[in-house]
Amino acid sequence: MAVQCVIAIVGFYLIQTFEKFTVPVAAIIMIVMSILAWTKVNFVWGHSTAHGGDKVTAITQLLTAIGVGWGITWLTWSSDYTRFIRPSTPERKVFWSTSLGVFIPTVWLAFVGASVASAGTSADPAEIVTAAFGAASIPVLFLIMHGPIATNILNLYSASLAALSLDIKAKRIAVSIIVSLVGTAALIAFIESDNFASDFDKWLASVVIWISAWAGVMLVEFFIIRRGQIDVKALYEPPSTSIYGDVNWAGIIALVAGIVVAWAWGYGLVGFLQGPIAKATNNVDLSWLVGLVLSGGLYYALRPYFVRERSAVQATTPV
Repeated sequence: MAVQCVIAIVGFYLIQTFEKFTVPVAAIIMIVMSILAWTKVNFVWGHSTAHGGDKVTAITQLLTAIGVGWGITWLTWSSDYTRFIRPSTPERKVFWSTSLGVFIPTVWLAFVGASVASAGTSADPAEIVTAAFGAASIPVLFLIMHGPIATNILNLYSASLAALSLDIKAKRIAVSIIVSLVGTAALIAFIESDNFASDFDKWLASVVIWISAWAGVMLVEFFIIRRGQIDVKALYEPPSTSIYGDVNWAGIIALVAGIVVAWAWGYGLVGFLQGPIAKATNNVDLSWLVGLVLSGGLYYALRPYFVRERSAVQATTPV
């Protein structure tokens, strides 16, 4: 965590250099790992420990935590990435490169993980990897270690932009240090847990509850209301001079409603985050879907009644 914090504080170009030299090595290990998994491991494609309704439950929980959660949780930091891309880069290229950059590794790793896990009997990921790869487990552990480190560095760096979006004008170094301390505390909590893999899976699922609700609001705002056109400079103007005003109450109401419904359909890490509807349906987790759809639809309906944007002239005219 200390090394990650230092790299994040130094800045994006050091992060870029770190990724430049470590990602190719990780990719090579991933290729070798896949070859070993599909040639040396006695995997069973039809292996399953859940059947009937339990299988549906398992599918929804996995979809929420990994299929949706792993990708959608990047939304809170994704706006920081394009600041280091040439302005002339086509939007379509940016979209497909980032989307496929998340989709391909996630699906690829899911296939490899399922293949290896199908031949094992332990619930401990470390034991599964060791049993499957033997001495080759050491570079595999490097791959596992690299993923969180590379991800965390980006998160620590971009946390300052998230703070700025809340009008918290603190120095990036201070924000990075504070977030690093919070991350260290969370890491210790996970390490001390009895079932790391299960707790981490449910943690991702619980994070999806609020992010999916906010994603519904942002999707409607960006694609339907503004049709992809945003005055970025106005977003950072003081409320008195910004054309967007101060608080978007339609967005706040839609977000809260989306969180409540997503919570009711969610099955998270602790009892409080295990909603009544999820419990009543055999722990089926559809939090991301209902939260996104409800918040987006409600925001679209409420926006005309709550949002009164001013023109640029009105915003700069003294009251």
